[in-house]
Amino acid sequence: MKPEVQSRLLLFAGIFPITAIAVLGYLALPQFVAMYASFGAELPFSTRLLFASYRWFALLPLLVLLAWFVWPIQAHRGFVAAVLGIAGSVILFAFGCWAAYVPLYILGAIQSGS
Repeated sequence: MKPEVQSRLLLFAGIFPITAIAVLGYLALPQFVAMYASFGAELPFSTRLLFASYRWFALLPLLVLLAWFVWPIQAHRGFVAAVLGIAGSVILFAFGCWAAYVPLYILGAIQSGS
């Protein structure tokens, strides 16, 4: 496979998951914001951080693309973009799930008397 083609495929492998996480954040998190607003309780810091920053998720695919364009070693650009996009999406998905659901776990613990 030609290096240019391989680099572009790796770029796609990095942009696709981080874009999916950004779209998922825009679709799912506003519903959590509305639900937790109706509780009227103080939210944990991680949840407040997630709710305050999810609108910025749309910039993450652009960061992957920027890294691909400006990486100094042309032969490694695709690999760097893929690692950045995949690792970023895994970390962001894990943090997003945890931060979005931790208030429910806290509420469940309070309700059960633990």
